[in-house]
Amino acid sequence: MAYGIRKNNKHSFDDFGLTIKSKKIGNPKKNKIKEEIPFMNGSYDFSLLYGDQTYSERQLEYTFNLNEKNKIEMNVKKIQVLEWLNDGGKQPLYDDTIPGFYFLAEVEDDDFSEDGKNGELTVTFNAYPYKISSRNEGHDIWDDFNFELDYAQDTKFTVAGEKSIELYNLGSSRITPTVKTTSAFDVIKGKTTYKFNPGVTTDWRFILEKGLNNIVIRGTGNIEFIFKREVL
Repeated sequence: MAYGIRKNNKHSFDDFGLTIKSKKIGNPKKNKIKEEIPFMNGSYDFSLLYGDQTYSERQLEYTFNLNEKNKIEMNVKKIQVLEWLNDGGKQPLYDDTIPGFYFLAEVEDDDFSEDGKNGELTVTFNAYPYKISSRNEGHDIWDDFNFELDYAQDTKFTVAGEKSIELYNLGSSRITPTVKTTSAFDVIKGKTTYKFNPGVTTDWRFILEKGLNNIVIRGTGNIEFIFKREVL
């Protein structure tokens, strides 16, 4: 098996015969918000003012080998590959060597060098800072379960009156889940009550903190919390 990347349901090796000469997965940088006060040593750091550290986008760089029978075929392949990689804006990009996660990425730049019928195509992607889990939390597909990183938990509940639940956000940042209900529910987290009507709702005020979240659900029917882990 030759490792590669997958985007738009096509694979760099399986569909285009590309091998990867080199790659660089950049790490996102922290967005630091500092303020210096006159006559003060050092500065105040407001980066965590709203409870979570934010990051800049990250850079991904892949250099692909284009080895064809002749120069004409090489240039045709280059066109096909660039059309494939540049199709659409930020989209999921899967790296075979990082199973279980994907990058949300878009081509930012590319460079091509050639030597006869052989070429090298270097593509730079601009990506969302976090790697995103390929599956929702609470999935029961054991073939994809990573015993070092994953946590088996319920995210779907049947309620008749009131139920206390625990939701674990094992990601690197706070996250807002989508809530799917069959009837009206009150969801209580801390001292705040969030109201969800029947259907699928995303309330950006309702946030799962990193780690354990203790929640009380009031209502009758079925409720599901839909979210994916995001990690550095």
